[in-house]
Amino acid sequence: MPAATWKIGRSTGMCALTEHPLVPGDQVVVGLFEDAGSEGYLRRDHQAEAWQEAYGEQKPEGCVAHWLRIQPDQEASRGVALDPETVLQLCDALEQREDAEAEAFRYVLALALLQRRVLRQLRMEQVDGRDCMVLAQKGHPEAPPRQVIRPLLTEDDVARIASELAEVLDGEL
Repeated sequence: MPAATWKIGRSTGMCALTEHPLVPGDQVVVGLFEDAGSEGYLRRDHQAEAWQEAYGEQKPEGCVAHWLRIQPDQEASRGVALDPETVLQLCDALEQREDAEAEAFRYVLALALLQRRVLRQLRMEQVDGRDCMVLAQKGHPEAPPRQVIRPLLTEDDVARIASELAEVLDGEL
């Protein structure tokens, strides 16, 4: 697989719908959108109320995944924290896509969740001649196992994607 471009960008601090500043404590819906001008994704932050008014329960056209977060105080020091539900939702949303970039992005998310012991590996399988991790969510035995295809990535690709993912999630991973 050729090296993917994963330039997604950080929060602009402005609501993409209202163009009002996002203030610490605001509920914010972060959306990742297909970016026709590149091979990556475009990040747009929205005040949760504006998102609800504009889209309701529907996902906007071109939106690959979205999640809710609280706008951090930019002045406060930020530690690294994992919000497992957010990352699991993003991982599940990317499963619906069949492109190589989404596959790679999902794989790196799964590795992060394995590292943080949110998921555990049950076994490896072959799916269409490719390695596939079969993962279970710890503490949720009723949840069906997740299958994550191992993309053709170099260690540098994984490191670059993980770094850019941390930027997208504003250090939440």
